[in-house]
Order: sequence, then structure tokens, then C-alpha cells
Amino acid sequence: MSRNSDDELPFDRIDFDDRAGCYHVECDWRSGESLTDTIVASIVAISDKKRDNLATLDAVLNTDSLDEIFVPDDAGTPRKGGRLSFVFEEHEITIHRHGTIVIYPPEREWSGLRELRSRPSFDD
Repeated sequence: MSRNSDDELPFDRIDFDDRAGCYHVECDWRSGESLTDTIVASIVAISDKKRDNLATLDAVLNTDSLDEIFVPDDAGTPRKGGRLSFVFEEHEITIHRHGTIVIYPPEREWSGLRELRSRPSFDD
């Protein structure tokens, strides 16, 4: 994988878990980064696709709502609970309440999530 855009995240922000076969990245809310930007930049970095060649994340879910649901409160405290999973650019993505984003690459065996597309869950 090589860097192909100024819009992608540096590789030192994306960890790969060999055992689980997935990537982990943290949204850096302190810097003003949004979940939407973090997700798209991560897909660009790990898939070798250019941002201009990606579908819009808005086609999958309401990105304004996504950022509002998960952003910490004004004191920086993470939300009490919640998790959201969806498929974007053939990657299975799960966002956890504290800003951790887990991304499974397309070659992973799907666990029925492809058909669900997105399903909010608040049991974290």
C-alpha cells in the first residue's frame, strides 16, 4: 500500500490487527477531525483508491447525523454508549462510541452485514 493522496491518513494512525484481520483507527476529535473525514481518509489509505473515485459516504448514511451522534460532549467526554456498523466501498466499518473505527477489508468473510447495510446498536 502506498500513499496516493494528501487527503489520506498517515499510516502511523492506522493499525492492522493480524489476528482479527481488520484495521483500527481513532478519530482525533481534539484536532477538529470529523468521523466522516476519518473514515474516508482511512479507506483511501488502505484501499489504494483515490478519494475522487470513491462513492460518497452520504450515499450510505447521513454524515451530519453520524458526526453528531458520536462526537464527545463539550467537556470532551465520550458518549455513554453506541456503535454503528455499515458497509462502504465493500469494507465493513464499525464505529464505537469513543471514536474507534474498525474496518474489515472486502476479502473478509461477511457475517451478514452486507445485507443489513447499516444497523445502529447502542449496547456498548
